[in-house]
Amino acid sequence: MKLLISCILLIAALQSDTWIVTKADIQFTIKHGFGTTADGDFKLKEAKILFNPTNLAQTQIDATVLTTTISTGLGIRDKVLRKTDYFDCEHYPEMSLKYVGGIKSVTKNQYTGQFKLKIKATEKLLTLPFTATIAGDKAQFATQFTINRLDYKVGESSFGLGDDVKVEVKVEAVR
Repeated sequence: MKLLISCILLIAALQSDTWIVTKADIQFTIKHGFGTTADGDFKLKEAKILFNPTNLAQTQIDATVLTTTISTGLGIRDKVLRKTDYFDCEHYPEMSLKYVGGIKSVTKNQYTGQFKLKIKATEKLLTLPFTATIAGDKAQFATQFTINRLDYKVGESSFGLGDDVKVEVKVEAVR
């Protein structure tokens, strides 16, 4: 009887649409200075991924990032970015991305969906492309998109700092 129950639980787990993130890479690039860029990353706090390419109606993708983990490789710049003028980490310790619907399959493993991106007190609706590559009980999810930092009140207009920020997210997950 125990063997039967174990087999049922194993089959249910393998057919589950819920993915547990094992690795997350959240990077950004912004124009900085004359022809140079500043690159950095954030750490993921938590994520919930419910995804099955044969049942897109049940999709749920939510992620929370800790703003205090911003890292550009230059400690003094990181301290400035954590202050009120930029990410205001004291008052807004998290950023979030939440799936709100509208998922469409574009081609094999490529999709688009509607997401709300919240940075500080500003929340905006974005249509984001993403890939979902599933092989058995492992999956990789990835997206690339560009936002205007001024739309989210991150810093002010500046001659030496670009407004557009390229964001790249890669996630590995298991079920």
